[in-house]
Parts: sequence; structure tokens; C-alpha cells
Amino acid sequence: MAQWSRQSITEFDKSCFILLVSFYFTMIFFISQ
Repeated sequence: MAQWSRQSITEFDKSCFILLVSFYFTMIFFISQ
């Protein structure tokens, strides 16, 4: 049970992290121009 919830949380965090990082770099790209 704990392993399943930890795995699902890890997948959720990974997708959120990728989305956040792409948004962050997009903002930096537009600001630097």
C-alpha cells in the first residue's frame, strides 16, 4: 500500500516538475529577450 502510494506520488511529482521547469525556462527565455 505504502509502496503504491509512493510510486503514484513520484509519478505525479515528476509530471508537475517537468511542467514547472518548462514554464520556468520559457519565462526566462522571454524575459532575457
